[in-house]
Amino acid sequence: MFPYIIPGSVLGITLLLAFNKGAIILSGTATIIIIAFVIRRLPYTLRSSAAILYQISPSIEEASISLGCSPVKTFLKLQQK
Repeated sequence: MFPYIIPGSVLGITLLLAFNKGAIILSGTATIIIIAFVIRRLPYTLRSSAAILYQISPSIEEASISLGCSPVKTFLKLQQK
């Protein structure tokens, strides 16, 4: 939840300072804008994904286990549908 605390401009300046010299030079490219956007939106994505997973009924997993399927396989099959 760290990106909630810091403003976007501070994150952008920090990324520019970090990737301005050295092995990876990203200043002046679109890649640094994409990285900053992903970092800023990551908490929203994680929270909405967790909310969706909490809405899955535990009885579906229990029924799958009772039919002989592993919990991991059940989870992966639920995600494909």
